[in-house]
Amino acid sequence: MKHEKRVNFLLICNPENPKLQCSVGINEDLSVFVFVENVKLTSIGNLKLPEYINDMNVIDKLLSDINQEISEREHSGMCIQVILSYCDRIQELLPDCKNNVEFIKEQVKLLPVHKSRLRYSWDLMLFCSLLHSISPHAYRFLRSSQKLKIPSTSTIRQVCGKFSCNPQLEQNPKDLLRYVSSKFSLLSAEDKLVILLMDEIHLKENLDYKSGNIVGNAFNDEKLAKSAHVFMISSLMSPYKEVVHILPVNKMTGEVLHTFLKNISIGLHNIGFEVLGVVSDNHSINRKAISYFSNPPEVKIVYPNPADENKPLYFVIDTVHILKNICNNWLNKRNQDFKYPDFSNMEISETASFEALKEMHTSESTSLLKYGFNLSLKTLYPSNLERQNVRLAVNIFNSSISIALKELGPRKHFKNWEGTANFIEIISQWWDIVNVKTPLKGQRLRNVFQEPITLTSIHIISFLKTFLSWLSKWELLEDGITLTKETHFALKHTTEALIHMSNFLLEKEYFNYFLCGKIQTDNLEERFGKYRLLAGSQYHVSVRQIFESEAKLRIQAVMPLALTSHNFGEIIFDVNCVDGASLPSEEENAECNVADILANNCMVDEDDLDEISDTMWPLLTYIGGYCSHQITKKLKCNYCVEFLKGSNSENTRLIAASDRGGLSYPHEDVVRIVASVYIIFQKLILSPIEHVFVKQINQRATVISLGMENIPDHVFIGHACVSHTSEFLIKKILHISANILLNNYTKKQNDIVNKKNMPMCKRQKLDKKV
Repeated sequence: MKHEKRVNFLLICNPENPKLQCSVGINEDLSVFVFVENVKLTSIGNLKLPEYINDMNVIDKLLSDINQEISEREHSGMCIQVILSYCDRIQELLPDCKNNVEFIKEQVKLLPVHKSRLRYSWDLMLFCSLLHSISPHAYRFLRSSQKLKIPSTSTIRQVCGKFSCNPQLEQNPKDLLRYVSSKFSLLSAEDKLVILLMDEIHLKENLDYKSGNIVGNAFNDEKLAKSAHVFMISSLMSPYKEVVHILPVNKMTGEVLHTFLKNISIGLHNIGFEVLGVVSDNHSINRKAISYFSNPPEVKIVYPNPADENKPLYFVIDTVHILKNICNNWLNKRNQDFKYPDFSNMEISETASFEALKEMHTSESTSLLKYGFNLSLKTLYPSNLERQNVRLAVNIFNSSISIALKELGPRKHFKNWEGTANFIEIISQWWDIVNVKTPLKGQRLRNVFQEPITLTSIHIISFLKTFLSWLSKWELLEDGITLTKETHFALKHTTEALIHMSNFLLEKEYFNYFLCGKIQTDNLEERFGKYRLLAGSQYHVSVRQIFESEAKLRIQAVMPLALTSHNFGEIIFDVNCVDGASLPSEEENAECNVADILANNCMVDEDDLDEISDTMWPLLTYIGGYCSHQITKKLKCNYCVEFLKGSNSENTRLIAASDRGGLSYPHEDVVRIVASVYIIFQKLILSPIEHVFVKQINQRATVISLGMENIPDHVFIGHACVSHTSEFLIKKILHISANILLNNYTKKQNDIVNKKNMPMCKRQKLDKKV
């Protein structure tokens, strides 16, 4: 087809239904353009198209090559190129959908590729790695559905490290705050003014052996950890919050807790954060730890900041715990009555009776519509566990309950209904002020006491000051029908601290507003709930489950940052900080710690082997047979299979009794290696070296290294396999036998703990059987 400024060569296919398959155009400047299926291409398959024509022979060759390429090339391949070209066009038209289009293009490119030659882009690998880390089961399901071309789980494991679930790494000064330090560069300026929250989660006393290391001991004690102190930072100006340290303990002291608080505060300051205060519950250990920030030790509202003495460090007792304690104090009274001063006229005393709430609930129990709709049997008669639920306390200290009492009390003559309604109104109004987490909450609920504190919030500050005077007057009552001293102190201390903190932020830091709810430890309670959910919805979780759950939650937090980052190396570093890819290898760990253990005389000689009892040798031989079986099953080396085989003897009677044709009788040198490992392990778990051994980052690496040091030179002396050295086989035997011994050790220790926690009657029956 000739035109004024160009000539087109057309390739038309299918005579029955003519269709333009390809067109080649040459402009008057001899530039060339090629369209296939209405899409402009610069190449077709392996054929690179020229930009200009300078010879008639080139035109003939070009048309011939295009015709041959199109006719020989599979139709699917041509369709894929056309789809990719259309994707490029869509990306130009819809620049906001770039990530979506890139994903579709990669999936289309992978369609014709054989599975052995699949290659994935770095962003898809990163996305799949994070997705697999969050939920391996969901990832396997997604891959098995065959709806997407994504890497196999083995490929994911090759590029990812393991979860950092070893508490020893958290206590290492070099690794303290490492994760939050790596993430700091990704934060905004608003995220960096923080409060340090501290709370405790109860743990299951349990030793756990996995991947070469034992987890479950307290950080500074030979005993198992009963609880973990979790430290979280929460920004005062943004939604940012992050767990920065987890400390498993058996018994905590104020001095030790103060040391960690101080180190974490200084460490956060060195990273770039500004720690304004510490929030904890009213436990005596927490108060004692905070008191050491002054000399002499004293519980105060504000201390000099340990990182910068010119800046303040506020101490606030958690308002959520205070509200629960007020409710529990009320429930614990003998008659469930409180005597308190009237809020408007403090010379007059009133009585708040919990019985009034029960009477109101009983009177409305058969009614479909209720004034006290928040009340329930669970709220009024909570169990010991339910007393820790703040929602049940909020159901009582609620303005709707006060209104309901004032409505029904005069008609049904509930006990002390008026004093009860006034008391609930006072506490609920205080809770409205301290529970504000968003600046528009007051506008949304049309409650002036649920607005943030500002320079013009005279009504809020006035109420808090009156509330302090009311608490001081209440403290002077001597009839005993009041709050406990600890709860009264916490309520007074926190109210005064909030006033001081709001004045500092509004007048000296020039904040527009202050949200009291930002400094509550319910953020940590929410984190604890996620730990339990990820650990199988258990109330008591183990140390390993805590650390693995935290690692997964950190990955979930990093995932959106990783997917939107343009610096791949930086994000990979961040992710590796999360999943523990920086864990030392077995050799590195052994080199660091074996010297100390060898100093404690963990050596094996012939006398040690002779002291093994006759009843123990059949067990060691059985383990040796298991080691031989596992090694030969994986190696598939005929020479090694024959070499590791042994003969039937008196010590193989346990194998013979269990054998149905598939068990292995071990070589005598295999049994000797297993016996040496057994002796080494027995020495390692003797006091006082046991505590040092359990504190190692990787106990299996320690056992293997000690085993290699103590194996006699004449072991496997006749081994001459070309593919596998004798040292390789010895390490395999040490690896398997160390796994067995470490696993049995954790079971033995757990039995000791479980027996100690048994009721006395069951323990006595067990002792009689033993």
